[in-house]
Amino acid sequence: MPEPCYIPSKMLIHCADVMQTDQNATAFGIHAKLESIDRQFIVQPAFEKVYADAAMIKRGYRQSENVEVLKGHGRFTGPKILAAAGFDEELTAETILIAAGTLPWLPDIPGLDQSPYLTFDEALGLPEQPKRLSVIGGGYIAAQSPHFFGALGTEVNIIHRRGQMRREEDNDVARRFTKVYQRRFNMTLDAQVKGYPLKARRLRSKSPRPTASGRSHQTPCSWPPAESPIQTSLRWRTPARHSTNAATSIPTSISRPVFQASGPGRYCGALPVETQREP
Repeated sequence: MPEPCYIPSKMLIHCADVMQTDQNATAFGIHAKLESIDRQFIVQPAFEKVYADAAMIKRGYRQSENVEVLKGHGRFTGPKILAAAGFDEELTAETILIAAGTLPWLPDIPGLDQSPYLTFDEALGLPEQPKRLSVIGGGYIAAQSPHFFGALGTEVNIIHRRGQMRREEDNDVARRFTKVYQRRFNMTLDAQVKGYPLKARRLRSKSPRPTASGRSHQTPCSWPPAESPIQTSLRWRTPARHSTNAATSIPTSISRPVFQASGPGRYCGALPVETQREP
């Protein structure tokens, strides 16, 4: 996605409603067989509509004689005085309307910035339907996400700090909504999500089988994302003839990860099963 955008969720919710109707058809004596789900066919039109609408609005602004678009960061320099970065002239007006749009709000959970979390729009942009999805919260997006992903086959877990979802609604509605979702999804209520920043920087290679020396070795390395290689300061020799030094890296595609952090039990990187330090 080239820039943040608001996805019209009603387009997606309708598809989820159709799926749920098909899944519950047997209750009405209708026995149908679902062959497959084309996720891209469902999601792509929503993104295309957003970008088409945005392009049309921008084009209208540029063509209008009564609208001047200044692209940059603005700040107030005084009462009813606005300055835009990159422009010398200050703007004054009796009424200044701030309509900056919205972006996803991220909770202040320690270690969240080190985890591969997804916003709702980012989750929609996944190339494949996820097998499992955990949703933190109980508001509008936390209600829409499980309905859409769950209807398309994802196992959804909902974690909410309150006793029921949609607390902003009438209490009877919120209570009924929560009971329906408890039947459909794995739900944990009255829960507080805690995170722990990752501090481990030393990894130990482990092998299901003894190495030639019969010992495991430690090597310091940075903590990269799962898709990144591990940088090591030692030279290693393996049965698959893969080796590395400080100037190269061990590709994560060689085998399943066999590095384990000495900290919170996280895994990253990969080496073949048998590893030895070269003389």
